[in-house]
Amino acid sequence: MSAMSAAKFTAIYVAPTRALLSEIQETLERQLEAISDSIRVTTIPVSDPLNRQRQVYVLTQERLQLLLSTMSLTNEVDLIIVDEAQAIGDDGRGMILQDAIEKLRRANPSARALFLAPGVEGFEDLGAAVGIEDLSIRETGLSPVVQNRIIVNFDYADEKRLELELIAADGSNERIGFFNSSRGFGVSEDKRLAAVALELGQTGRSLVYATGAARAETLARQISNNSSDRQTDDAHAQAREKLAKFIEKDVHKSYSLAKFVRNGVAFHYGNMPSLLREGIEGAFREGHLDFLCCTTTLFQGVNLPARNVFIDTPTRGNKGEQLDEASLWNFAGRAGRLGRDVVGNVFLVDYHKWDTHPLSTRKRFAIKIAFQEAVNQDLEAIIDTLQSTADLRVPIEKHSARTASASGLILYRASQGDLAKLLSRPGLDLDPSQRERIEKIAKHALEALGLPTSVLAANWVVDPLSLARLLNRLRTKIAKGDFKNLIPVNPAFDGYEVYNAIIRRMFKHLGRMELSGPNAEGARRYANHVTATALKWMRGLPLSQLVGESVRYARNKSGEARKKPEEQVVDSAIRSMFELIEKVIRFTLVQWAKAYVDLLRLALEEAGHTARASEIYDFSLALELGVATDTGRALVELGLSRISAAAVASIILDSKLSTSEVKAWIQSHTLELESSLSGLVLGELVTKGLLIPTTIPEAPAVR
Repeated sequence: MSAMSAAKFTAIYVAPTRALLSEIQETLERQLEAISDSIRVTTIPVSDPLNRQRQVYVLTQERLQLLLSTMSLTNEVDLIIVDEAQAIGDDGRGMILQDAIEKLRRANPSARALFLAPGVEGFEDLGAAVGIEDLSIRETGLSPVVQNRIIVNFDYADEKRLELELIAADGSNERIGFFNSSRGFGVSEDKRLAAVALELGQTGRSLVYATGAARAETLARQISNNSSDRQTDDAHAQAREKLAKFIEKDVHKSYSLAKFVRNGVAFHYGNMPSLLREGIEGAFREGHLDFLCCTTTLFQGVNLPARNVFIDTPTRGNKGEQLDEASLWNFAGRAGRLGRDVVGNVFLVDYHKWDTHPLSTRKRFAIKIAFQEAVNQDLEAIIDTLQSTADLRVPIEKHSARTASASGLILYRASQGDLAKLLSRPGLDLDPSQRERIEKIAKHALEALGLPTSVLAANWVVDPLSLARLLNRLRTKIAKGDFKNLIPVNPAFDGYEVYNAIIRRMFKHLGRMELSGPNAEGARRYANHVTATALKWMRGLPLSQLVGESVRYARNKSGEARKKPEEQVVDSAIRSMFELIEKVIRFTLVQWAKAYVDLLRLALEEAGHTARASEIYDFSLALELGVATDTGRALVELGLSRISAAAVASIILDSKLSTSEVKAWIQSHTLELESSLSGLVLGELVTKGLLIPTTIPEAPAVR
């Protein structure tokens, strides 16, 4: 490995979701353990305070974009790895990935690039999209396990009987026969998947697909409430109890997940905190859990094999959005893994009633390029968006987020002077007149906006017209000498008034939320709620405190209506808090905060207020990580989850510790930590090599 032998080495590993970052980081740290003192493996998009000569950054495309906007990597990167490279087709996030890889390649033309994607073809198109014309492609169609795709039909003449069919390699169906059960399957349609999973998943571990987080909770509840007769040994029972106690201590004491875990059942979805997800994954991987009800989060990357996989729909979400076939095959591929179960079963419940039958015949799937698809399918909408921007008006027709992202990327590339190169890429169905039209409108839009390339480079994913309007508002306040609640401060101190004003400003100008007048009372309350939660999150307050406040509010609200059972009220409140943190605070606000800071710094420096510009606290990273102090950031830098970092930081009475000082503090306070932290948090400290316990807790399973 180059990292082992080179005196200087930098690699960028791009993962599609935050959920995968810690797993990849941990795997790389194990592989590079021999040189751990001289190499940094990090998931944080900041420069190394120790200035080590060997670096491995494990980042999502959004974190990579943030890294590229804050430090120069010109001729610094030796290797670029893009895992689940088919994510380049994921609309706005796919365009961010394309742009980030292009920037890396332009700055590091000699860097090697490795793209990984399961069961796809069209890597040539991917290479062309990011400016790489000489990709060497290696493919394998070999599978180390045997997978049975079994159709499960209900016998309406006999409620206790299931008809089973096997899908052959050529896509035809071969009848296996009938499965006779002591269980009747004449239950309501929303309960049949759970009933089938309980009956056919009696041996080995089982993954049960859920269309969303709430559905995953419901399936887990149905299975848990009916699985009390399943026997387990003491080791499994102890592991379940440890995970359940962590959930009750570090999330919420009334979270139904703890009860389900004690019965060998869990649910899993993307907005969950990383340590909770990893605790569930580890318990399932080690066989402590029998059933895991999960969403599309497990479709990408997470190495979580099972003997059985149960699917009853090719859709996701409340609106029944169709899943792409590649994702379904990826999930079905969890059935059976080498070294575990050499045979895996994929049970397709009521398959003949599905609107589509994507799992009948396996085939390779073409990689989609999000920008290419947007231009080819939404060209007039993109032109309308660009023209509206040039006219400094909001488009009359509301266009998709994909259209907005494509328009933003076009404007950014126009500001760089290389839009013609982007529009000439293979796969774009543009004739010369269309390219000329786009270039002309983009030029006019840039002139009207007055946004410098430096601002667009890191913020083109935010609506450019909204950026220009926010910039004008900031310029107006600065010209009047009105600096009150304008400059973000360190959130570790009391800053509610400042951040409430800033977040309202961002909602108004970047989110186009109406906050004035009597009809906007609900919007103002929401902005206040987001502000309070974001501040607590940045300050590193325990997740259990944030969740507890959400549950108390939901209980009071539910107490008035008296409609839902207590357990569902609690679970819904917890799910809502997870969603607020992950989708609003750690995604939308992170993008807005970066834009706000860049625009504010520009406006202050233009007006000659360089001293005030230097006072700006760049709070986008604090929103992303959930810590604002040097000590908290050092704990995350050492590989700890936010839950563990917050728990440890709450005990340390020094907010300015470096990574080496944090290590020394942990090692000299073992007893205090053991008496204060839950077993799963202690296990993570042990796994990361930060703690040598006096009594060894069971560490999370090695991946």
